[in-house]
Parts: sequence; C-alpha cells; structure tokens
Amino acid sequence: MATSVPVAYNTGSSISGTQQTGSLAIGDSNQRYDLNYGGVRWFMSPDIELGYVIGYPVPSNTHPTPIGVVPPSASIGFKGTKNLPNPFFEQTFVQLTNNSFNQNFTTGNDASAWLGANGYWNTWISSSSFLLQENGSFLLQENGDKLILTF
Repeated sequence: MATSVPVAYNTGSSISGTQQTGSLAIGDSNQRYDLNYGGVRWFMSPDIELGYVIGYPVPSNTHPTPIGVVPPSASIGFKGTKNLPNPFFEQTFVQLTNNSFNQNFTTGNDASAWLGANGYWNTWISSSSFLLQENGSFLLQENGDKLILTF
C-alpha cells in the first residue's frame, strides 16, 4: 500500500495539525487536505515506501503537475531515490542531497539537518534511531519507548 504525505507551500503562519519547515507545511494529522485545509493548496508526496523523498518550495508556482490537474503548475517539487539502486541506503540519500544541492555531506544526518535548516522537507530518519537493517527488507526502528518492525 502506498504511503504519501501532504505538503503545501505556506508563507503565512503555521497551520494547526501540520509541521512547518521553511515555507513548506507538512500534514501530520487526519484532515481533508484536498479541501485546501488551512487556506493552502496541498500536494501528495511520492510514495515514501519506495525511497527517500525531499520536498522543496517553488515560489514562482511553475513546477509542472500531472495532466488534468488544475491549475497546471505547483509551488512544491519533490526529489527522490525511488529509481536509484538501494533506495533506502544512507549513501543514496546523501548522494541525492549532494547532487541536487551541490553539497558534500558524508552522512544522512548531516544532509537532513542541512535540508531542514534551508527549508527543505525530507523523509530521512536519524541513523541513531536505526537498530537493525538486513538487506533493505527488515527495519527495526526505535520510536520513543517502542520498537517498530517494518517489512
């Protein structure tokens, strides 16, 4: 089952039920984002189960959208590791960040911190949260006082 995250370009005040990163609002509550929740237009991220995703603002509102979407442009863009070899390996996320933003990071944590500080949203999970990863198929992650096993 695909998992996407609602993201909107928001230069106003923070919207209840979202996280704000720079000029991007990231939906993290059960809302009707398709009804322009908070007075902004929302776009769904690519499937975050297929690789790491970076969301970035397009203030000129010129990023193309799929055919049939009105208006035909958006103020949000996405980059991802979906079609790259090993889409969930740290080095793949680091390379995506370095190549996309002319940086030279060596860790996912550093890349993610820079992205967040510069107004880009991303799906990297701090590598200090990872306890076990085997062949990219199984992931045991610490989440507060709980452990989550995903396949």
